[in-house]
Amino acid sequence: MRMHDLTNIANHYGLKHQLVKCKEELGELIEAIDSTNDEAIIEEIADVEIMTEQLKQLMCADRVVELYKDYKIARQLRRITEGPSLQDPENCKELYEAGKDFSAGFVQGILSTVKEQSHEHDN
Repeated sequence: MRMHDLTNIANHYGLKHQLVKCKEELGELIEAIDSTNDEAIIEEIADVEIMTEQLKQLMCADRVVELYKDYKIARQLRRITEGPSLQDPENCKELYEAGKDFSAGFVQGILSTVKEQSHEHDN
């Protein structure tokens, strides 16, 4: 139900308006982080997530965003294993090994998803 509601809200306001609103919410999150007030940070995270979900809906970008997130997480895990760790996690090498081949298929996955979404919208 929540996604349906967010889609309705997003469609009501449209992409241009919601891009501006998202910028406002991101600014409020930055202010909350600067304040170090945990409750304010949590509230603003919720607002930002609501706005980014709407943007994904309006831009038909759900699958592409998920692919980018997977790629960026795998890339960061690789970086962690290659450099000095701030927290020295014991499982960095294991995480890297689990995700090291991800990058190889990333571009193909993005292209396939974009092509698939384009075809869905043509029908």
